[in-house]
Amino acid sequence: MLQQKGTSPAALTLFLLLVTGVLSSQAFAQRPGMPIVPKPVDKLAMGEDEVKQLVILIGGDKEGKVSREEFLNFMDAEFARLDKDESGKLDVRPLAQSNSAVIQSGKGSK
Repeated sequence: MLQQKGTSPAALTLFLLLVTGVLSSQAFAQRPGMPIVPKPVDKLAMGEDEVKQLVILIGGDKEGKVSREEFLNFMDAEFARLDKDESGKLDVRPLAQSNSAVIQSGKGSK
């Protein structure tokens, strides 16, 4: 055994785990010439502020609560309003352009 006086088995185990972790992180580190893999986008997290605004817009009941059914009904009505050609599908391109115009016009105002 390679045990020094005063070194506990727990300390030795912790040391081995740390060394193993450092070595494995170096083995998986980005190397020059390797393609960079982008992190997946969390679209739900990106839209969280907008959804909070929608919930405020819906308003809720006397207690200030919005049920799942109320939320889905609101979204269904909004989808129908935006589906101008009644195809059952929304074209993202014009929606993105109109959203861009709103963002551009709101930049200077505070």
